[in-house]
Amino acid sequence: MHPKSLVFKKNFTLLILISIMFLILMGSCRPLSEQAGKLLKKQMIATTPPSFYRIGEERIHASKAVSHFYEKRSYKLAWGDEKGIIPEARELINTIHLAGLEGLNPEDYHLEAIEKTIARFKDQWMKNNKRDPSLLADLDILLTDAFMIYGSHLSFGRVHPETFDPIRGSHRLNTDFAEVLQKALHTHSVQKTLQGLSPSHPGYKSLKGALVQYLMIIKQGGWPKLSPDEVLKKGDHHRCVMSLRAILSATGDLRWQKNESVLFDDQLEKALVRFQERHGLELTGMMDPATLRALTIPPEERLRQIRLNMERWRWLPRNLGRRYILINIANFDLHVIEDDRRVMAMRVIVGKSDRQTPVFTENMTYIVLNPKWHVPKDVAIQDILPNIRKNISYLADHQFKVFHDVNGRPKVIDPTLIDWSRVDEKDFPYQLLQESGPMNPLGRIKFMFPNKYSVYLHDTPSKELFEKAERSFSAGCIRIEKPMELAEYVLRGHPKWTKEKILESLGKKTETHVWLREEIPVHMLYWTAWVTVDNTLHFRDDIYGRDEMLDEALKNCL
Repeated sequence: MHPKSLVFKKNFTLLILISIMFLILMGSCRPLSEQAGKLLKKQMIATTPPSFYRIGEERIHASKAVSHFYEKRSYKLAWGDEKGIIPEARELINTIHLAGLEGLNPEDYHLEAIEKTIARFKDQWMKNNKRDPSLLADLDILLTDAFMIYGSHLSFGRVHPETFDPIRGSHRLNTDFAEVLQKALHTHSVQKTLQGLSPSHPGYKSLKGALVQYLMIIKQGGWPKLSPDEVLKKGDHHRCVMSLRAILSATGDLRWQKNESVLFDDQLEKALVRFQERHGLELTGMMDPATLRALTIPPEERLRQIRLNMERWRWLPRNLGRRYILINIANFDLHVIEDDRRVMAMRVIVGKSDRQTPVFTENMTYIVLNPKWHVPKDVAIQDILPNIRKNISYLADHQFKVFHDVNGRPKVIDPTLIDWSRVDEKDFPYQLLQESGPMNPLGRIKFMFPNKYSVYLHDTPSKELFEKAERSFSAGCIRIEKPMELAEYVLRGHPKWTKEKILESLGKKTETHVWLREEIPVHMLYWTAWVTVDNTLHFRDDIYGRDEMLDEALKNCL
Protein backbone atom coordinates (compact mmCIF):
# COMPACT_ATOMS: atom_id res chain seq x y z
CA MET A 1 0.00 0.00 0.00
CA HIS A 2 1.26 3.50 -0.86
CA PRO A 3 2.72 5.40 2.17
CA LYS A 4 0.33 8.30 1.62
CA SER A 5 -2.60 5.87 1.79
CA LEU A 6 -1.34 4.54 5.12
CA VAL A 7 -1.06 8.07 6.51
CA PHE A 8 -4.57 8.91 5.30
CA LYS A 9 -6.00 5.74 6.85
CA LYS A 10 -4.34 6.49 10.21
CA ASN A 11 -5.54 10.09 10.14
CA PHE A 12 -9.09 9.03 9.23
CA THR A 13 -9.19 6.48 12.08
CA LEU A 14 -7.91 9.10 14.50
CA LEU A 15 -10.57 11.51 13.29
CA ILE A 16 -13.32 8.96 13.93
CA LEU A 17 -12.01 8.28 17.46
CA ILE A 18 -11.85 11.99 18.20
CA SER A 19 -15.42 12.43 16.91
CA ILE A 20 -16.67 9.60 19.10
CA MET A 21 -14.94 11.04 22.14
CA PHE A 22 -16.38 14.46 21.32
CA LEU A 23 -19.90 13.05 21.10
CA ILE A 24 -19.42 11.25 24.44
CA LEU A 25 -18.14 14.42 26.05
CA MET A 26 -20.99 16.42 24.54
CA GLY A 27 -23.47 13.87 25.90
CA SER A 28 -22.01 14.15 29.38
CA CYS A 29 -22.14 17.93 29.12
CA ARG A 30 -25.84 17.96 28.32
CA PRO A 31 -27.93 19.75 30.93
CA LEU A 32 -28.87 17.53 33.88
CA SER A 33 -32.59 17.90 33.25
CA GLU A 34 -32.17 16.92 29.59
CA GLN A 35 -30.23 13.78 30.52
CA ALA A 36 -32.86 12.87 33.10
CA GLY A 37 -35.64 13.54 30.61
CA LYS A 38 -34.11 11.19 28.06
CA LEU A 39 -33.76 8.47 30.70
CA LEU A 40 -37.36 9.05 31.77
CA LYS A 41 -38.59 8.75 28.18
CA LYS A 42 -36.54 5.61 27.58
CA GLN A 43 -37.92 3.95 30.70
CA MET A 44 -41.53 4.80 29.90
CA ILE A 45 -41.44 3.79 26.25
CA ALA A 46 -39.66 0.55 27.11
CA THR A 47 -42.25 -0.43 29.74
CA THR A 48 -45.22 -2.19 28.11
CA PRO A 49 -47.97 -2.16 29.18
CA PRO A 50 -47.75 1.03 31.29
CA SER A 51 -49.44 -0.72 34.22
CA PHE A 52 -46.09 -2.43 34.93
CA TYR A 53 -44.22 0.79 35.75
CA ARG A 54 -42.04 0.41 38.79
CA ILE A 55 -39.38 2.58 40.36
CA GLY A 56 -37.35 0.10 42.36
CA GLU A 57 -39.91 -1.60 44.60
CA GLU A 58 -42.48 1.17 44.13
CA ARG A 59 -45.39 0.49 41.81
CA ILE A 60 -46.60 3.46 39.78
CA HIS A 61 -50.36 3.31 40.37
CA ALA A 62 -51.62 6.03 37.99
CA SER A 63 -49.42 4.64 35.23
CA LYS A 64 -51.62 5.56 32.27
CA ALA A 65 -52.20 9.09 33.53
CA VAL A 66 -48.48 9.48 34.30
CA SER A 67 -47.56 8.30 30.81
CA HIS A 68 -50.12 10.67 29.28
CA PHE A 69 -48.76 13.56 31.35
CA TYR A 70 -45.16 13.10 30.19
CA GLU A 71 -46.14 12.45 26.62
CA LYS A 72 -48.01 15.78 26.52
CA ARG A 73 -44.93 17.63 27.80
CA SER A 74 -42.50 15.79 25.48
CA TYR A 75 -40.99 13.92 28.43
CA LYS A 76 -39.54 17.04 30.06
CA LEU A 77 -39.05 16.81 33.81
CA ALA A 78 -41.88 18.24 35.89
CA TRP A 79 -40.21 18.49 39.30
CA GLY A 80 -36.51 19.08 38.52
CA ASP A 81 -34.10 21.39 36.70
CA GLU A 82 -30.31 21.94 36.45
CA LYS A 83 -30.06 22.56 40.19
CA GLY A 84 -32.02 19.46 41.18
CA ILE A 85 -35.58 19.47 42.51
CA ILE A 86 -37.71 22.61 42.19
CA PRO A 87 -39.64 24.26 45.10
CA GLU A 88 -42.94 22.73 43.92
CA ALA A 89 -41.52 19.28 44.69
CA ARG A 90 -40.90 20.23 48.31
CA GLU A 91 -44.38 21.79 48.41
CA LEU A 92 -45.90 18.48 47.29
CA ILE A 93 -43.87 16.51 49.84
CA ASN A 94 -44.96 18.82 52.65
CA THR A 95 -48.59 18.49 51.55
CA ILE A 96 -48.36 14.70 51.53
CA HIS A 97 -46.96 14.80 55.07
CA LEU A 98 -50.29 16.37 56.09
CA ALA A 99 -52.43 13.70 54.38
CA GLY A 100 -53.33 12.29 57.81
CA LEU A 101 -55.43 15.40 58.44
CA GLU A 102 -57.60 14.32 55.48
CA GLY A 103 -58.04 10.88 57.01
CA LEU A 104 -55.52 9.43 54.54
CA ASN A 105 -52.11 7.73 55.00
CA PRO A 106 -49.04 9.70 53.78
CA GLU A 107 -47.17 6.45 53.14
CA ASP A 108 -49.64 5.57 50.36
CA TYR A 109 -48.04 8.28 48.22
CA HIS A 110 -44.44 7.06 47.88
CA LEU A 111 -43.34 9.32 50.75
CA GLU A 112 -40.55 7.08 52.01
CA ALA A 113 -39.25 6.27 48.51
CA ILE A 114 -39.32 9.96 47.52
CA GLU A 115 -37.37 11.09 50.58
CA LYS A 116 -34.82 8.27 50.21
CA THR A 117 -34.27 9.17 46.53
CA ILE A 118 -33.76 12.83 47.42
CA ALA A 119 -31.30 11.83 50.16
CA ARG A 120 -29.31 9.67 47.69
CA PHE A 121 -29.28 12.47 45.15
CA LYS A 122 -27.95 14.97 47.72
CA ASP A 123 -25.48 12.45 49.13
CA GLN A 124 -23.88 11.92 45.72
CA TRP A 125 -23.57 15.67 45.26
CA MET A 126 -21.92 16.12 48.66
CA LYS A 127 -19.46 13.21 48.23
CA ASN A 128 -18.58 13.33 44.52
CA ASN A 129 -19.87 16.69 43.32
CA LYS A 130 -22.02 14.69 40.87
CA ARG A 131 -25.75 14.55 40.33
CA ASP A 132 -27.19 11.32 38.98
CA PRO A 133 -29.76 12.01 36.21
CA SER A 134 -31.31 8.56 36.69
CA LEU A 135 -32.18 9.43 40.31
CA LEU A 136 -33.72 12.70 39.14
CA ALA A 137 -35.80 10.80 36.53
CA ASP A 138 -36.98 8.26 39.12
CA LEU A 139 -37.86 11.03 41.56
CA ASP A 140 -39.86 12.89 38.92
CA ILE A 141 -42.02 9.87 38.16
CA LEU A 142 -42.59 9.15 41.86
CA LEU A 143 -43.65 12.74 42.53
CA THR A 144 -45.99 12.80 39.53
CA ASP A 145 -47.66 9.54 40.57
CA ALA A 146 -47.92 10.78 44.17
CA PHE A 147 -49.69 13.96 43.04
CA MET A 148 -52.13 12.07 40.85
CA ILE A 149 -52.96 9.33 43.38
CA TYR A 150 -53.32 11.76 46.27
CA GLY A 151 -55.43 14.07 44.10
CA SER A 152 -57.61 11.15 43.03
CA HIS A 153 -58.11 10.00 46.62
CA LEU A 154 -59.05 13.51 47.73
CA SER A 155 -61.49 13.85 44.85
CA PHE A 156 -63.16 10.45 44.72
CA GLY A 157 -62.04 8.40 47.73
CA ARG A 158 -59.65 5.48 47.94
CA VAL A 159 -62.15 2.74 47.05
CA HIS A 160 -64.68 2.90 44.25
CA PRO A 161 -68.09 3.79 45.72
CA GLU A 162 -69.90 1.10 43.74
CA THR A 163 -68.10 -1.46 45.89
CA PHE A 164 -70.52 -0.51 48.68
CA ASP A 165 -72.65 2.52 48.00
CA PRO A 166 -73.31 3.15 44.29
CA ILE A 167 -73.74 6.86 43.60
CA ARG A 168 -75.10 8.22 40.35
CA GLY A 169 -73.43 11.21 38.74
CA SER A 170 -69.87 10.57 39.91
CA HIS A 171 -67.37 13.14 38.62
CA ARG A 172 -64.65 10.47 38.58
CA LEU A 173 -64.41 10.19 34.80
CA ASN A 174 -64.42 13.94 34.15
CA THR A 175 -61.07 14.82 35.75
CA ASP A 176 -57.89 14.88 33.64
CA PHE A 177 -55.17 14.78 36.29
CA ALA A 178 -52.46 15.32 33.67
CA GLU A 179 -54.09 18.66 32.93
CA VAL A 180 -54.65 19.39 36.62
CA LEU A 181 -50.99 18.78 37.44
CA GLN A 182 -49.72 20.77 34.45
CA LYS A 183 -51.79 23.76 35.51
CA ALA A 184 -50.69 23.44 39.14
CA LEU A 185 -47.02 23.47 38.09
CA HIS A 186 -47.53 26.35 35.67
CA THR A 187 -49.25 28.49 38.30
CA HIS A 188 -46.94 27.37 41.14
CA SER A 189 -49.97 26.25 43.15
CA VAL A 190 -49.41 22.56 43.94
CA GLN A 191 -50.62 22.72 47.54
CA LYS A 192 -53.57 24.97 46.74
CA THR A 193 -54.62 22.72 43.85
CA LEU A 194 -54.60 19.59 46.02
CA GLN A 195 -56.51 21.35 48.79
CA GLY A 196 -59.12 22.33 46.21
CA LEU A 197 -59.67 18.69 45.21
CA SER A 198 -61.04 17.61 48.61
CA PRO A 199 -64.77 17.99 49.27
CA SER A 200 -65.84 21.57 49.97
CA HIS A 201 -68.98 20.51 51.86
CA PRO A 202 -69.17 21.96 55.39
CA GLY A 203 -69.91 18.45 56.69
CA TYR A 204 -66.56 17.16 55.40
CA LYS A 205 -64.62 20.11 56.78
CA SER A 206 -66.28 19.67 60.17
CA LEU A 207 -65.29 15.99 60.24
CA LYS A 208 -61.69 17.09 59.58
CA GLY A 209 -61.93 19.16 62.74
CA ALA A 210 -63.31 16.18 64.66
CA LEU A 211 -60.45 14.05 63.35
CA VAL A 212 -57.92 16.51 64.81
CA GLN A 213 -59.81 16.48 68.12
CA TYR A 214 -59.57 12.68 68.37
CA LEU A 215 -55.94 12.61 67.28
CA MET A 216 -55.23 14.93 70.22
CA ILE A 217 -57.26 12.74 72.61
CA ILE A 218 -55.23 9.69 71.55
CA LYS A 219 -51.94 11.60 71.78
CA GLN A 220 -52.82 12.58 75.35
CA GLY A 221 -53.39 8.95 76.31
CA GLY A 222 -57.05 8.42 75.47
CA TRP A 223 -59.51 7.99 78.30
CA PRO A 224 -59.91 5.59 81.23
CA LYS A 225 -61.88 2.38 81.06
CA LEU A 226 -65.21 2.01 82.83
CA SER A 227 -66.31 -1.14 84.62
CA PRO A 228 -69.21 -0.36 86.95
CA ASP A 229 -71.10 -3.24 88.48
CA GLU A 230 -74.43 -1.39 88.48
CA VAL A 231 -76.45 1.32 86.73
CA LEU A 232 -75.29 4.73 87.93
CA LYS A 233 -77.52 7.78 88.26
CA LYS A 234 -77.56 11.21 89.82
CA GLY A 235 -77.01 11.08 93.57
CA ASP A 236 -74.94 7.87 93.49
CA HIS A 237 -71.43 7.66 94.93
CA HIS A 238 -69.14 5.32 92.99
CA ARG A 239 -65.46 4.88 92.20
CA CYS A 240 -66.27 5.04 88.44
CA VAL A 241 -67.63 8.59 88.63
CA MET A 242 -64.16 10.13 88.29
CA SER A 243 -63.47 8.03 85.18
CA LEU A 244 -66.87 8.98 83.74
CA ARG A 245 -66.08 12.63 84.36
CA ALA A 246 -62.71 12.25 82.60
CA ILE A 247 -64.31 10.65 79.52
CA LEU A 248 -67.04 13.29 79.19
CA SER A 249 -64.45 16.04 79.60
CA ALA A 250 -62.33 14.54 76.80
CA THR A 251 -65.33 14.25 74.45
CA GLY A 252 -66.38 17.84 75.16
CA ASP A 253 -69.68 16.94 76.79
CA LEU A 254 -68.50 18.15 80.21
CA ARG A 255 -66.58 21.34 80.81
CA TRP A 256 -63.30 20.32 82.39
CA GLN A 257 -62.66 21.24 86.00
CA LYS A 258 -60.58 19.76 88.76
CA ASN A 259 -63.03 17.58 90.62
CA GLU A 260 -62.08 14.44 92.51
CA SER A 261 -65.52 13.80 93.97
CA VAL A 262 -67.13 10.39 93.44
CA LEU A 263 -70.62 11.94 93.56
CA PHE A 264 -72.76 11.63 90.43
CA ASP A 265 -73.96 15.24 90.50
CA ASP A 266 -76.38 17.35 88.44
CA GLN A 267 -73.64 18.67 86.15
CA LEU A 268 -72.51 15.15 85.32
CA GLU A 269 -76.08 14.09 84.57
CA LYS A 270 -76.52 16.95 82.07
CA ALA A 271 -73.22 16.07 80.41
CA LEU A 272 -74.28 12.42 80.13
CA VAL A 273 -77.57 13.48 78.47
CA ARG A 274 -75.55 15.43 75.91
CA PHE A 275 -73.41 12.34 75.29
CA GLN A 276 -76.52 10.18 74.89
CA GLU A 277 -78.05 12.62 72.43
CA ARG A 278 -74.87 12.64 70.32
CA HIS A 279 -74.89 8.85 70.19
CA GLY A 280 -78.59 8.32 69.43
CA LEU A 281 -79.32 6.82 72.85
CA GLU A 282 -82.33 7.15 75.10
CA LEU A 283 -81.92 10.37 77.13
CA THR A 284 -82.01 8.80 80.59
CA GLY A 285 -79.15 10.76 82.16
CA MET A 286 -78.06 7.44 83.70
CA MET A 287 -75.10 5.24 82.92
CA ASP A 288 -77.28 2.35 81.79
CA PRO A 289 -75.99 -0.65 79.75
CA ALA A 290 -76.48 1.00 76.33
CA THR A 291 -74.74 4.18 77.47
CA LEU A 292 -71.93 2.22 79.09
CA ARG A 293 -71.33 0.34 75.85
CA ALA A 294 -70.95 3.64 73.96
CA LEU A 295 -68.70 5.09 76.67
CA THR A 296 -66.33 2.12 76.56
CA ILE A 297 -65.66 2.40 72.80
CA PRO A 298 -62.03 3.60 72.68
CA PRO A 299 -61.03 6.86 70.93
CA GLU A 300 -59.07 4.87 68.32
CA GLU A 301 -62.34 3.26 67.21
CA ARG A 302 -64.07 6.63 67.05
CA LEU A 303 -61.19 7.98 64.98
CA ARG A 304 -61.63 5.05 62.59
CA GLN A 305 -65.34 5.91 62.25
CA ILE A 306 -64.49 9.52 61.43
CA ARG A 307 -62.02 8.44 58.72
CA LEU A 308 -64.50 6.01 57.17
CA ASN A 309 -67.18 8.67 56.94
CA MET A 310 -64.74 11.18 55.44
CA GLU A 311 -64.20 8.56 52.74
CA ARG A 312 -67.97 8.44 52.14
CA TRP A 313 -68.04 12.22 51.77
CA ARG A 314 -65.46 11.96 48.99
CA TRP A 315 -67.84 9.72 47.03
CA LEU A 316 -70.53 12.39 46.88
CA PRO A 317 -71.10 14.81 43.99
CA ARG A 318 -69.52 18.18 44.78
CA ASN A 319 -72.83 19.90 44.08
CA LEU A 320 -75.64 18.32 46.10
CA GLY A 321 -78.20 20.75 44.67
CA ARG A 322 -79.70 24.08 45.68
CA ARG A 323 -82.39 22.13 47.45
CA TYR A 324 -82.28 18.44 48.15
CA ILE A 325 -83.47 15.63 50.39
CA LEU A 326 -80.86 13.88 52.50
CA ILE A 327 -81.58 10.58 54.25
CA ASN A 328 -79.10 9.14 56.75
CA ILE A 329 -79.97 5.47 56.90
CA ALA A 330 -77.83 4.82 59.99
CA ASN A 331 -79.62 7.61 61.91
CA PHE A 332 -83.15 6.82 60.64
CA ASP A 333 -83.83 10.44 59.65
CA LEU A 334 -84.60 12.69 56.70
CA HIS A 335 -83.64 16.32 56.19
CA VAL A 336 -84.76 18.75 53.49
CA ILE A 337 -82.02 21.26 52.72
CA GLU A 338 -82.56 24.49 50.81
CA ASP A 339 -79.83 27.11 50.23
CA ASP A 340 -77.66 25.35 52.84
CA ARG A 341 -80.40 25.57 55.49
CA ARG A 342 -82.44 22.73 56.95
CA VAL A 343 -86.10 23.53 56.27
CA MET A 344 -87.65 20.21 57.31
CA ALA A 345 -86.71 17.12 59.32
CA MET A 346 -88.48 13.89 60.16
CA ARG A 347 -87.92 10.36 61.38
CA VAL A 348 -87.84 7.46 58.93
CA ILE A 349 -87.96 3.67 58.94
CA VAL A 350 -85.33 1.86 56.87
CA GLY A 351 -84.72 -1.68 55.64
CA LYS A 352 -84.09 -4.66 57.87
CA SER A 353 -80.56 -6.03 58.11
CA ASP A 354 -81.43 -8.75 55.59
CA ARG A 355 -83.17 -6.25 53.25
CA GLN A 356 -80.84 -3.29 53.52
CA THR A 357 -81.73 0.10 52.12
CA PRO A 358 -79.12 0.89 49.44
CA VAL A 359 -77.12 4.10 49.13
CA PHE A 360 -77.42 6.12 45.93
CA THR A 361 -78.46 9.48 44.50
CA GLU A 362 -81.39 10.04 42.13
CA ASN A 363 -83.82 12.84 41.34
CA MET A 364 -87.39 12.83 42.63
CA THR A 365 -89.64 13.36 39.61
CA TYR A 366 -93.23 12.65 40.76
CA ILE A 367 -95.42 11.57 43.65
CA VAL A 368 -98.37 9.19 43.77
CA LEU A 369 -101.50 9.94 45.80
CA ASN A 370 -103.47 6.90 47.02
CA PRO A 371 -100.87 4.50 45.62
CA LYS A 372 -101.56 0.90 44.81
CA TRP A 373 -98.91 -1.55 45.95
CA HIS A 374 -97.20 -3.62 43.30
CA VAL A 375 -95.68 -6.21 45.60
CA PRO A 376 -92.00 -6.98 44.87
CA LYS A 377 -91.44 -10.63 44.10
CA ASP A 378 -89.17 -11.29 47.08
CA VAL A 379 -91.71 -9.72 49.45
CA ALA A 380 -94.51 -11.75 47.88
CA ILE A 381 -92.56 -14.98 48.38
CA GLN A 382 -91.12 -14.33 51.83
CA ASP A 383 -93.91 -12.37 53.53
CA ILE A 384 -97.24 -12.93 51.78
CA LEU A 385 -97.08 -16.48 50.42
CA PRO A 386 -96.85 -18.03 53.94
CA ASN A 387 -100.00 -16.12 54.96
CA ILE A 388 -101.86 -17.28 51.84
CA ARG A 389 -100.94 -20.89 52.55
CA LYS A 390 -102.34 -20.54 56.07
CA ASN A 391 -105.57 -18.91 54.93
CA ILE A 392 -106.64 -18.30 51.33
CA SER A 393 -108.97 -15.52 52.47
CA TYR A 394 -105.89 -13.47 53.40
CA LEU A 395 -105.82 -12.09 49.84
CA ALA A 396 -109.46 -10.94 49.82
CA ASP A 397 -109.28 -9.63 53.38
CA HIS A 398 -106.30 -7.42 52.44
CA GLN A 399 -107.65 -6.39 49.01
CA PHE A 400 -105.01 -8.16 46.92
CA LYS A 401 -105.44 -9.05 43.26
CA VAL A 402 -103.46 -11.85 41.64
CA PHE A 403 -102.14 -11.49 38.09
CA HIS A 404 -100.61 -14.07 35.80
CA ASP A 405 -99.00 -13.49 32.40
CA VAL A 406 -101.08 -14.86 29.54
CA ASN A 407 -99.46 -14.47 26.12
CA GLY A 408 -97.21 -11.77 27.55
CA ARG A 409 -100.05 -9.76 29.10
CA PRO A 410 -101.00 -9.73 32.82
CA LYS A 411 -104.45 -11.13 33.50
CA VAL A 412 -106.39 -11.15 36.78
CA ILE A 413 -107.05 -14.71 37.99
CA ASP A 414 -109.12 -16.25 40.78
CA PRO A 415 -106.69 -17.08 43.65
CA THR A 416 -109.01 -19.83 44.93
CA LEU A 417 -108.26 -21.84 41.78
CA ILE A 418 -104.54 -21.98 42.63
CA ASP A 419 -102.99 -24.72 44.75
CA TRP A 420 -100.73 -22.40 46.74
CA SER A 421 -99.03 -25.30 48.53
CA ARG A 422 -97.46 -26.31 45.22
CA VAL A 423 -96.40 -22.83 44.05
CA ASP A 424 -92.68 -22.81 43.27
CA GLU A 425 -90.94 -20.28 45.53
CA LYS A 426 -87.86 -20.16 43.29
CA ASP A 427 -89.93 -19.35 40.21
CA PHE A 428 -92.95 -17.49 41.59
CA PRO A 429 -95.25 -17.06 38.55
CA TYR A 430 -97.70 -14.46 39.90
CA GLN A 431 -97.84 -10.71 40.47
CA LEU A 432 -99.70 -9.35 43.48
CA LEU A 433 -101.38 -5.94 43.57
CA GLN A 434 -102.93 -4.39 46.65
CA GLU A 435 -105.54 -1.70 46.12
CA SER A 436 -105.34 1.76 47.71
CA GLY A 437 -106.79 1.95 51.18
CA PRO A 438 -106.10 1.77 54.90
CA MET A 439 -104.53 -1.70 54.65
CA ASN A 440 -102.03 -0.64 52.01
CA PRO A 441 -98.52 -0.48 53.60
CA LEU A 442 -97.61 2.48 51.35
CA GLY A 443 -100.15 4.64 53.14
CA ARG A 444 -101.64 7.56 51.21
CA ILE A 445 -98.58 9.01 49.41
CA LYS A 446 -95.39 7.71 47.85
CA PHE A 447 -92.49 9.75 46.45
CA MET A 448 -90.76 8.47 43.34
CA PHE A 449 -87.13 8.94 42.24
CA PRO A 450 -86.71 6.10 39.69
CA ASN A 451 -83.69 3.91 40.44
CA LYS A 452 -82.41 0.41 39.76
CA TYR A 453 -83.26 -0.69 43.30
CA SER A 454 -86.99 0.13 43.04
CA VAL A 455 -86.67 2.06 46.30
CA TYR A 456 -88.90 5.04 47.14
CA LEU A 457 -90.25 7.06 50.06
CA HIS A 458 -93.76 6.42 51.29
CA ASP A 459 -96.32 6.92 54.02
CA THR A 460 -97.20 4.08 56.39
CA PRO A 461 -100.22 3.13 58.52
CA SER A 462 -97.83 1.83 61.23
CA LYS A 463 -97.19 5.23 62.86
CA GLU A 464 -96.27 3.69 66.22
CA LEU A 465 -92.96 2.40 64.81
CA PHE A 466 -91.59 5.94 64.62
CA GLU A 467 -91.38 5.96 68.42
CA LYS A 468 -88.74 3.21 68.35
CA ALA A 469 -85.09 4.30 68.79
CA GLU A 470 -83.82 1.89 66.14
CA ARG A 471 -86.11 1.82 63.12
CA SER A 472 -85.00 -0.87 60.67
CA PHE A 473 -88.29 -2.62 59.90
CA SER A 474 -88.96 -2.18 56.18
CA ALA A 475 -88.29 -4.34 53.13
CA GLY A 476 -85.83 -1.74 51.80
CA CYS A 477 -87.96 1.30 51.00
CA ILE A 478 -88.12 4.33 53.31
CA ARG A 479 -91.24 4.96 55.39
CA ILE A 480 -91.47 8.62 56.37
CA GLU A 481 -93.05 10.28 59.40
CA LYS A 482 -94.55 13.38 57.73
CA PRO A 483 -95.70 12.51 54.19
CA MET A 484 -98.23 15.32 53.91
CA GLU A 485 -95.68 17.99 54.85
CA LEU A 486 -93.18 16.59 52.35
CA ALA A 487 -95.84 16.46 49.62
CA GLU A 488 -96.70 20.11 50.22
CA TYR A 489 -93.01 21.01 50.00
CA VAL A 490 -92.15 19.15 46.78
CA LEU A 491 -95.31 20.50 45.08
CA ARG A 492 -94.69 24.03 46.34
CA GLY A 493 -95.37 26.59 43.62
CA HIS A 494 -97.49 24.14 41.62
CA PRO A 495 -100.71 26.15 41.02
CA LYS A 496 -102.85 23.05 40.53
CA TRP A 497 -101.66 21.28 43.65
CA THR A 498 -102.24 23.36 46.72
CA LYS A 499 -102.66 21.75 50.14
CA GLU A 500 -106.43 21.80 49.68
CA LYS A 501 -106.15 20.12 46.27
CA ILE A 502 -103.89 17.39 47.68
CA LEU A 503 -106.35 16.67 50.51
CA GLU A 504 -109.25 16.64 48.07
CA SER A 505 -107.50 14.11 45.84
CA LEU A 506 -106.58 11.92 48.80
CA GLY A 507 -110.24 11.86 49.81
CA LYS A 508 -111.27 10.41 46.43
CA LYS A 509 -109.29 7.20 47.02
CA THR A 510 -108.19 7.13 43.37
CA GLU A 511 -104.55 6.58 42.47
CA THR A 512 -103.18 9.85 41.02
CA HIS A 513 -99.72 10.67 39.64
CA VAL A 514 -98.47 14.24 40.10
CA TRP A 515 -95.28 15.34 38.34
CA LEU A 516 -92.96 17.81 40.06
CA ARG A 517 -92.33 21.10 38.30
CA GLU A 518 -88.67 20.90 39.41
CA GLU A 519 -86.81 17.66 40.08
CA ILE A 520 -85.30 17.35 43.56
CA PRO A 521 -82.12 15.34 44.25
CA VAL A 522 -82.54 12.61 46.86
CA HIS A 523 -79.29 11.52 48.54
CA MET A 524 -79.59 8.17 50.32
CA LEU A 525 -76.55 8.09 52.61
CA TYR A 526 -75.07 5.94 55.35
CA TRP A 527 -73.23 8.01 57.96
CA THR A 528 -72.11 6.59 61.29
CA ALA A 529 -70.22 9.79 62.17
CA TRP A 530 -71.10 13.37 61.20
CA VAL A 531 -71.08 16.93 62.52
CA THR A 532 -74.23 19.05 62.68
CA VAL A 533 -74.41 22.74 61.79
CA ASP A 534 -73.99 23.66 65.47
CA ASN A 535 -70.62 21.85 65.39
CA THR A 536 -71.81 18.84 67.39
CA LEU A 537 -70.14 15.52 66.57
CA HIS A 538 -72.50 12.53 66.39
CA PHE A 539 -71.81 8.80 66.27
CA ARG A 540 -74.22 5.96 65.44
CA ASP A 541 -74.13 2.19 65.45
CA ASP A 542 -73.14 0.47 62.23
CA ILE A 543 -76.53 -1.23 61.78
CA TYR A 544 -75.62 -2.94 58.50
CA GLY A 545 -71.94 -3.73 59.21
CA ARG A 546 -70.85 -1.46 56.36
CA ASP A 547 -68.12 0.26 58.39
CA GLU A 548 -66.37 -3.06 58.83
CA MET A 549 -66.68 -3.86 55.12
CA LEU A 550 -65.32 -0.46 54.11
CA ASP A 551 -62.47 -0.67 56.60
CA GLU A 552 -61.44 -4.03 55.18
CA ALA A 553 -61.58 -2.69 51.63
CA LEU A 554 -59.40 0.29 52.56
CA LYS A 555 -56.81 -2.01 54.09
CA ASN A 556 -56.65 -4.08 50.90
CA CYS A 557 -56.42 -1.26 48.35
CA LEU A 558 -53.31 0.60 47.21
